[in-house]
Amino acid sequence: MTKVYVFTSENCAPCQQIKPALKELQEDFPLEWIFLNLDSLEAKVYDVQKVPTMVVVSETIKKHSGTDIIGYYKILTT
Repeated sequence: MTKVYVFTSENCAPCQQIKPALKELQEDFPLEWIFLNLDSLEAKVYDVQKVPTMVVVSETIKKHSGTDIIGYYKILTT
């Protein structure tokens, strides 16, 4: 099953800015969504250096960072 890791921080203004759009994506894509902080083990495993970042893990690993919600949509649909 595809897992979607979303790395955010409560102190991150861009993270808070895109959080509603990410919640909408979560509703549109019934996958296993996991919201984590940058200091988690998974952040080290997937080499996440900044927030917000999404990592989609399926047969491949795709990663997108920043506030461009279209980029997040693209890694979910390609």
